[in-house]
Amino acid sequence: MRTLLLIFIFSFLGCQEISYSGKGKDVPTAGQVSIGFEWGDTFMVQQWLEIFHSQYPKATITPVYGNYSELTNLLLADSLHGVFMHDKFNKDQLAWLKQQKNSTVNEIELGTTSLVFITSRESQLENLKHNQIQSELFGSIFEKSRVDAKYKWALPSRSSSEWTRLSKFYSSHNYVTKSVANRSDSSASLEQKWINHNPGSHVRWISSHQDIINYVSRNPNTIGVVSLNCIADKKDSLAIANSKNVKVLAVENAQGKFTYPFQSQISLAQYPFDQPVISYDMQGYSGLITGFVLYCNSQAGQALMKKSGLLPKNYQGRKIELDLPN
Repeated sequence: MRTLLLIFIFSFLGCQEISYSGKGKDVPTAGQVSIGFEWGDTFMVQQWLEIFHSQYPKATITPVYGNYSELTNLLLADSLHGVFMHDKFNKDQLAWLKQQKNSTVNEIELGTTSLVFITSRESQLENLKHNQIQSELFGSIFEKSRVDAKYKWALPSRSSSEWTRLSKFYSSHNYVTKSVANRSDSSASLEQKWINHNPGSHVRWISSHQDIINYVSRNPNTIGVVSLNCIADKKDSLAIANSKNVKVLAVENAQGKFTYPFQSQISLAQYPFDQPVISYDMQGYSGLITGFVLYCNSQAGQALMKKSGLLPKNYQGRKIELDLPN
């Protein structure tokens, strides 16, 4: 009996992969912290937290949902102890954060998500070409006349990572017109113009991804942009309902092929609008955020990310060996 108990204890500790050193009352398995998450990952985050809290009842992690700009501002104001983002901080931003917080910045990439273009089930639209997306969302940036859009659009706020991803994609040299590419503007100022651009009255800004899905489902001539987790989780009842209420559109990639935001096509870099899921914290010691990130990066956390429809960074799955008869 004692031998079995020791085997169980060592097996349990080996599975956790969490160091129990910390600072004060905040250790990897206990304490209270607030962590910021992007709106589009709500379903996955709720499951992460539910399992983590059940395993470590002395830990209290309060999720705060927001867009890229809101989460960054809350982090700088010390209202958050860490953030999970859909965009990487560049070197200048990291250096500025280190200076402002007087601390090291820990960056860990956990997986990949993506933008998803949706429309009503009643819509005749099946796919989107790049020239249509660029024309209807960015075509009037350097033109005085407004572009006449064929469809209405429902998008997250202009400070969301989804809008930033779209702006960066179409302001790159591969997809802008020659008149834009040959301008003397610096790449930074040009990119900022695209991000701050207002497409026009045919765009409705809706911060909640769930509200975007509900709006698109009721308006057949509308295209919406949401994050992958909202419609890809095959075990979440609301995500399943979302996927039934709207239609996911195929999007043209750089090779001219129409692709969907499926895990297989994201992993092969075929779908053009992928986004990283990255955690940032500046605790400077092995605290509760470290424990939670370690869980999200463990086999169990990565398996949940895969189930949620996203592409895990380090998921190995189970290795099963079969002895087949000769």
